[in-house]
Amino acid sequence: MNKFGAELERIETLKDLSLIPVMIKSEHRQLSPWELVPRISRDRLHLCRSTSGTTGTPTSSFWTLADLRAIAQTIVRLLKMQRPPMPIVALNGYHQGHLAAVMYDDVIRLLGGVTVPRHHSQDDESATLERIKEFGCNTLILAHPSGQAKKGKTVEDLLKYDPQFFANCGIRWWIGSSDTFTSAIRVEAKRQEVFSVSNLYGSSDLGFLAVSCIVHPDEFHLAFGHALIEITDGNGVPVGHGDRGRVVATRLFSCDESGGTGPHQGSQFIRFWNGDEALFLADECECGIRRPRIKDIRRAPS
Repeated sequence: MNKFGAELERIETLKDLSLIPVMIKSEHRQLSPWELVPRISRDRLHLCRSTSGTTGTPTSSFWTLADLRAIAQTIVRLLKMQRPPMPIVALNGYHQGHLAAVMYDDVIRLLGGVTVPRHHSQDDESATLERIKEFGCNTLILAHPSGQAKKGKTVEDLLKYDPQFFANCGIRWWIGSSDTFTSAIRVEAKRQEVFSVSNLYGSSDLGFLAVSCIVHPDEFHLAFGHALIEITDGNGVPVGHGDRGRVVATRLFSCDESGGTGPHQGSQFIRFWNGDEALFLADECECGIRRPRIKDIRRAPS
């Protein structure tokens, strides 16, 4: 058994888990995408997605429907308090080839809403706003700036095109996943009567891992449930409150249609460092959510 082939049923405590060496992206890139997938799961696989926007060779991972369902249910528990009191019709502006688009669709569905995908020909601002108005979307799922050249496909683009687009389109909830959200952009959105601004953190390898706090929006509550998230030092040892470390996660659970749980069925990421670093906060939060938080997330050399 190699160091990435540990069997979850043999891990009984967090101490057992901590003995497993952290896996880094350069090691992941050396493996076949199939090497991390249990043979027993291969007839259940539903989705394969690859990383984007990072340096180095893209890496790929597999998910079953039950895996995706577990992520959605975990995130919904954290987003419920941020949901505006209205029926949700959301424009999902994320590319459907990206894992985030699929996960956002599932989350909105579990919140009782419906998503409308960006049309394949929507490559400018006017077409995006036309789509929002055509379907009467009151929720926008879109990054602020994405860090990539995507004309007309970010909130920054839309605000340059129409500085009042939130108000003019009736957007009441803005959801995105970007480390570029600022207090200034949140203030502007609220000025235009956006009820809630929600920022999610995650990666293509691991899915969503945290949701921004409603009291301290620059901080993210860790989304324990489908995954175990650790902030560790360079030796793989979890850090304490107020310390910086590497974002390391283990895919843990799947969730079937009847609500039953079981081990994650797709690609097995056990103590995988996604390349990011963050400051770890373990004290009590004013918002009432009793989950540790991270802040000041930044990409680390991998």
